[in-house]
Amino acid sequence: MKAVNIMKLYLANTTKQLQQFHYRLPEVPEALRQPPAQHVTIRIGGQECISEWGGHDLQKYQIDHVIKQIETYGGIDVNAINRINGVDKSSYYNYIYSIDKPIPPEKINRVILLNDNALVGWGRDIRKNAAIADNMLIQKGLENQGLKTGLLQTQISVEEESADSSAFREGFQVTKFNPQELEDARQGSVMTKKGSRRSVTS
Repeated sequence: MKAVNIMKLYLANTTKQLQQFHYRLPEVPEALRQPPAQHVTIRIGGQECISEWGGHDLQKYQIDHVIKQIETYGGIDVNAINRINGVDKSSYYNYIYSIDKPIPPEKINRVILLNDNALVGWGRDIRKNAAIADNMLIQKGLENQGLKTGLLQTQISVEEESADSSAFREGFQVTKFNPQELEDARQGSVMTKKGSRRSVTS
C-alpha cells in the first residue's frame, strides 16, 4: 500500500488587520466535484494551520493547490524572505506560508516592517505627484492672470499632525529656471490650501 505524504501548511498574517483567508482544496478525483470553500481566521501577526474539513492535515498535492491561492493574494514563502529588497516599494505581502514548520516570529516581524516601508514609499510618491499636479495648476492660474513666464519655482510642503503622534513634515520643490524673470514670478507664486488634518503650502 502506497504511503500518503501528510504535511502541515502554516499561514501567517503580516497585515495590520484581522484576516480571513478563504481557500479551496482540489476536486475529489473519484467524485469529480469541487469541495466547498473553507476559511481560516488569522489574528494580526499570528499564524494558523490550513487543514481539510475536520482539521486533518493536507497531502502534498493539496498543499500545492492552496499555495497557488496564497500567492495570488499576496503570500510569500518563508524561505524567500531574506531575498526581499528592503527598499523596493513593491515589496508588500499579506501572508507568509511555511510547509511543516511553524513560521518564526522574527520572520513575521521582518515582513511587517517591510510592509510599513512600502506604505511609506507609496505615500511619498503620492505626495510628490500631488506637488507636481499643484505646480501645474498654479502655473495655469498664473498664465490666465497674464503672467507670461508662468511659474518658475514652487516649494510645496506637507504638514500633518494627529493627537496621538508627533508632527509629520515633508517638502518637495518643483523648479523651472528662467533667471531673467525669476523674481517677478516669485512675487505671485505663493498660494495656500488648508484642510482639517493636512495643510499644503505652495
